Amino acid sequence: METKANYKGFILNANRKINGKVLIWGTDVKLKSLDFIEDLSVNPITYDKIVEKNELNEFYREHEFGTYKGIEFCIIDETSDTYTLSYTYENYKVQEKEIRLCESLGFKEIDRTVFEKKVPKSEVTNYRIEKEDLLHK
Repeated sequence: METKANYKGFILNANRKINGKVLIWGTDVKLKSLDFIEDLSVNPITYDKIVEKNELNEFYREHEFGTYKGIEFCIIDETSDTYTLSYTYENYKVQEKEIRLCESLGFKEIDRTVFEKKVPKSEVTNYRIEKEDLLHK
């Protein structure tokens, strides 16, 4: 899950600040011409700027999903050859069937209400990204 912003045509990483403003950053040196501040403390060098939310064309969180063994799961991490899939439930009695299915597929309960499993990317189909709008929240 990543938070992104479209600022003057640049798709950038973003993070909401407490005061309602948004920290945006990227690695394109062209951002310096838009008054971004060069951050030399990280590698690669990033260019950072704090803006008002209404200065953004888009502000969103990306959620990744994929189908594993015929069931859609949330993808929360990846390596070059694996995805970490996750299933979170809210009500055991209502979602008991899904919970039992996760257990039968080898998912481990890593926290109360959360199951995870690393699987080869080759076993995940129907990969998709869903954007959650944050600009209008």
